[in-house]
Amino acid sequence: MCYDLGEGCREIAHNSIGENNENHYTCKYSIKSYVQNDAITPQKYILGIPFYGRISYTKDPQILPINEIKNFLEKDPYNYKKNTTEDTVSFLYENGQPICSFENKHSLYKKVKMVVENKLGGIMIWNIAQDTKDFYYLKMINSIIKQLQ
Repeated sequence: MCYDLGEGCREIAHNSIGENNENHYTCKYSIKSYVQNDAITPQKYILGIPFYGRISYTKDPQILPINEIKNFLEKDPYNYKKNTTEDTVSFLYENGQPICSFENKHSLYKKVKMVVENKLGGIMIWNIAQDTKDFYYLKMINSIIKQLQ
């Protein structure tokens, strides 16, 4: 599972890639800990990717399905900021403050690449019902897999 990392961690996105960060709340650290240290056979490791964003500014963090995020961005693109570093996902902003982190093409590419490079068993999506009706994000992942083969 490469999301809900550190539950409540506000320093990085809840589903941070972590390529340039050795913090244990990242995908890279998780893979390195379990696979590269022979704790689990790589082919048995399935990397979980969220199809939702985590709203973390409230006392009780909530989730926002990625299909709702996409609809929101189409209506109001000014409250969106693309990832600012190689290590993070994108953010929704409200009144200039980040309120929700979520996957984008860049973060999905990096995570799929980690799966391929580490010869992991595959990818799991939570929750496929949160994709758009035309499977926008699932198709994006499929396209990335094809690029990397």
